[in-house]
Amino acid sequence: MADLFELLVKGGIIMVPIGLASVLGLAVVLERIWALRELRIYPRGLLERVRETLLKKGTRAADQLVENDDSSLGRLLHAALERTHLPSTELRARVEERGRREAQIIGRHIETVGVLAAVSPLLGLLGTVTGMISVFRKVTMEAGVRGVNPSQLASGIWEALVTTAAGLSVGIPLYLAYRLLAGRADNLVAQLETDAQEFCDLLGEAPTRPEAQT
Repeated sequence: MADLFELLVKGGIIMVPIGLASVLGLAVVLERIWALRELRIYPRGLLERVRETLLKKGTRAADQLVENDDSSLGRLLHAALERTHLPSTELRARVEERGRREAQIIGRHIETVGVLAAVSPLLGLLGTVTGMISVFRKVTMEAGVRGVNPSQLASGIWEALVTTAAGLSVGIPLYLAYRLLAGRADNLVAQLETDAQEFCDLLGEAPTRPEAQT
């Protein structure tokens, strides 16, 4: 552990933003994994229960199932059920608007992971370039006095390359996490859009629309 810390210190000041990027990226990834759980986005069986209640008891009873539901699907169904008095085209427009808001909620912060994944290797490269400049500048200044010391040159070069290795070590896992999270979010949004369209069709066909039968 001490050797690793010493190695990171040799990377210089540029290791600080790389380290911050790794901490921030990990925090965002863990938060998104928690936020994109199925229970929070698409509770199992909720859509089926709402459909069954809608057909048997009407819109009011169906809306009661989701009016306090905090999942994305629940909020989307609630937006549709509380506007069944509207014409079909306007109802769809309101539901689509709500769907766009849910898509933003599902996808928020994911681009932050992508940005950190792209920036981290660039920071590492910047650290290597500035380190190499410093090494060659020092070698040039000392060459006229003692000549070029190959071991000193090699030592300076590998120390400069530490930041590139650190940047790639942070960037590669973050990029993989970004692609996985983006794919998960896209799949969830696509499923919500499909179910919202089918549910709007069901509302138009339901005999109990817009009032519940007693």
